[in-house]
Amino acid sequence: MNKTKIIRGTFLLAGMLLLGCGSHEKHDHAAESSKATSPEAGEPAHGEEIVWHEKEARAAGVRTEVVTPGPFSPVYKVSGTIQSAVGDEQVVSATAAGLVSLPGNGFPDGTAVRSGQVLVRLSARELTDGDPAEKARLDYEAAHREWERAQALSQDKLISDRELEEARLRYATAKAAVAGTVGRQVAGGIQVTAPISGYVKQCLVNAGEYVALGQPLMVITQNRRLRLQAEVPASSAAWLSTVRSAHFRTASSEEVLRLDSLNGRLLSTGRTLAPGAFYLPVTFEFDNVGSVLPGSYAEVWLLGAERPSVLTLPRQALTEEQGLYFVYVQEDADSYRRQEVVLGDDDGISVEIRSGLRGGERVVTQGAVRVKLVGASAAIPAHNHNH
Repeated sequence: MNKTKIIRGTFLLAGMLLLGCGSHEKHDHAAESSKATSPEAGEPAHGEEIVWHEKEARAAGVRTEVVTPGPFSPVYKVSGTIQSAVGDEQVVSATAAGLVSLPGNGFPDGTAVRSGQVLVRLSARELTDGDPAEKARLDYEAAHREWERAQALSQDKLISDRELEEARLRYATAKAAVAGTVGRQVAGGIQVTAPISGYVKQCLVNAGEYVALGQPLMVITQNRRLRLQAEVPASSAAWLSTVRSAHFRTASSEEVLRLDSLNGRLLSTGRTLAPGAFYLPVTFEFDNVGSVLPGSYAEVWLLGAERPSVLTLPRQALTEEQGLYFVYVQEDADSYRRQEVVLGDDDGISVEIRSGLRGGERVVTQGAVRVKLVGASAAIPAHNHNH
């Protein structure tokens, strides 16, 4: 009987010890878990909060704005082309090789010029090969003297007709070469003038730059306006009656341009389809600012009639993960919260936020990707556990 009690007491004591150890281990794990997820450990609280001190965030380029509802247009995205009138532009090319000199402050894009106005002076005096205009003048003088001498010798039958003809050809060639600089040769070199009156669309050279004969120097356009022609599928013809403006981006640039900022206006919308055509043209006109090249293909965001009280954000405020979109709401000066949003229309510059935000919240509009990276680095656990 006593032996049985002793055995039972031993098992009871062992069970209590095991329960005590299990309870102690559970308590330690909970403490470590609480410590690992605390803000002091650098992890986002509840998996959402991102702690980043204000000075560090601003130094990294993070900027925020308060979201407020405002007018926004329905958007229809299509493709299009940039067009200019035939004969509207002329390229001014170098009439001689040399170093470029631009009068005054040069010719910024959009500068008005008149026909015959001096645009560029080209000089080769400082080059190793010398000034070609001066060489042409000296060759002409030498050929002229030789031609006069040949004529005198020919009268006395001292040279053959063939030699006389060769002298005449050398003189004619030299005369033609020097004639190309007549009226354009000045102390500073060869003057290159505007062939037409209009506006400088693009200056292709800088002062002091060396150019070769025939190299393009400037592009002159007679019209400061270009055209954007968007192509709309015939199936969406009913939508055209609401179109008022557009945003567009050419293949050569990442910048999305607003027609409203370029003094743009709607010229016409197609009403009938040409034989074999499937698209209706929508044509706009806008100021030629120099960065848009006629003939370029473009992405076009056609804008309909404005809707009031729409929440929007710049496109750079969004981050994307596996098809879901997120923004970062600033909770206070040093913390941010990742918030999923549902998007609506996108006009190439701003995006409609259909749900996930409400007016009055402060959202990261620049540097959202940096905030995302800070949150991702903070969420990586640094777990050192010793049993």
